[in-house]
Formats: sequence, C-alpha cells, structure tokens
Amino acid sequence: MAKLTPLISDDFDASELRPDQVKTLLAQTDALIAGFTEIGKRLRSQIEDDMDVNNRSDSININGLHVADITLRVGGKGKSKCVDQQAYVDWLLANGKEDMTETVTVPVKAALEASYIDNLVSLEFADADTGEVTKPVGEYPAGCELGKGSAGGISVSYAKDVYQELLATLKPSNVMGLLTSGHVEEEPEAGEPEW
Repeated sequence: MAKLTPLISDDFDASELRPDQVKTLLAQTDALIAGFTEIGKRLRSQIEDDMDVNNRSDSININGLHVADITLRVGGKGKSKCVDQQAYVDWLLANGKEDMTETVTVPVKAALEASYIDNLVSLEFADADTGEVTKPVGEYPAGCELGKGSAGGISVSYAKDVYQELLATLKPSNVMGLLTSGHVEEEPEAGEPEW
C-alpha cells in the first residue's frame, strides 16, 4: 500500500485573503493538525490494544472501498551500543581490558571549533621545502567543509490554552475549499462571521 498523500489543488491560492486572514487560517490549520495528530495517536493505541497478536493484519474499508491495511508490528529488542567512547575506554582500561583499546591521534578540541577552521580557510599554506601552495586562500583543509545552515522560515508560538477558542473560530468551508479547489469562499454567508 502507498503512503497517504493529500491531493491539494494545484490552484491553491490564498492571495485573495488579507494578511490577517492568512495568519488566522494558518493558526486554525495548526490547531486541526495538532488535534488530528492526537486523535490518530489515540486511535492507533486503541487498535493496537484490540489487535490479536496471532492476527497482526487487518484492513480498513469505508462504504465497501478498501482504503488501507493495518499491520501490528512486533517491536524488536535493542542492540547494545557504545554511546560515550571515552567513558567506555576509561572503563576498559580500569578493568584490565587494555587489549581492547588503541591510541588514536585526533585534533584537539580547539582545532575543531568553527572559528579555528574558518581562520585556516582564510590562510594560504605552502610546502615548507618547495614553496608550492598546498592550500590556497578560501579552500577548506582536508577533512573539513562548510556545514549545512538552517533553513529560514516562520515559526508560530501559540498562547497557552487557546486550542478550544481557536477551533471555535474555524470555518470548515474555508478549510474544505483550500483542500479541494485551492480557494476559500470569497464572501461570508449571511449571519456568519467573516473569520
């Protein structure tokens, strides 16, 4: 079975809305996502509790249409792993297991700092004997590179305990319009608040 992919209209466009309406719709959408995510977690938990370990597969049919398969996955045991090599080396040495350790040359902590590496990038290095440039200005030393930056964007921080109030402002026809046609209703219905 495939992953569920929403079919949002290619005509999705909220440009006819005022900026405050777009922000309102974003907040309402986030509230729906949070609510549906929690509902999904609880439903999955209930289905997991109800499924028979000997019959770990079932299907979801809605009005005779097969829409999904459900499979109960049995968790596996974790594998032992080292999470702090230095602590493990110290323990091995303290407990007579020197043969299970080795000495490795690594850069000192200061040489791993971004500012130190950036400084090296700004310098030219040459072979001491021949004078041949081995690293020109602007090039990273071997084994170093520019890390990925973080993507820009917006973040939304909600006031405490606004979930119910936020859902109360939701106009379902606007959400359904965005999901199906890519647009919201242009005119509010009589007697209905605009947002």
